[in-house]
Amino acid sequence: MEFKMVSKIGVIFFVMLMLPGQALAEDQAQRFKTADLNGDGYLDAAENAQFIAAAFSRADLNKDGFLDRDEIFEDLRSRLNGVPEGTASLPPSMMLVVDNAIKVKDKDGDGKVSLEEFKLDAAKRFKKLDVDGDGRLTLQEMLGRAH
Repeated sequence: MEFKMVSKIGVIFFVMLMLPGQALAEDQAQRFKTADLNGDGYLDAAENAQFIAAAFSRADLNKDGFLDRDEIFEDLRSRLNGVPEGTASLPPSMMLVVDNAIKVKDKDGDGKVSLEEFKLDAAKRFKKLDVDGDGRLTLQEMLGRAH
């Protein structure tokens, strides 16, 4: 009886962990489609730069030119709202993800992310994801599934 209860809890916990990942993959696929302005199935550096600027502007709720932890958390929450398996009520532990995102992007250490820091991080990620080095991303590369 005790083993069955532990197994059920383990399965529920595993499913809960997987849902945000699946929702984020769906979100990434939609973001790719939106960013691919010419619809050619590739995201080039110019399309990526335009998309990144729009994403920053959307997330900068108070329009002060910086993203703080509350704005980044709210952006993540709103992106998952309505996505299959997504949720409008993210657990507080997701703030750790937000804090890590700020640490990675915040080059001057002021605790917030400027547009330039945001663009710099996006360009670095673009280059890293471009596994074939052709200067453009496929959806598979963006999702980290390219070989």
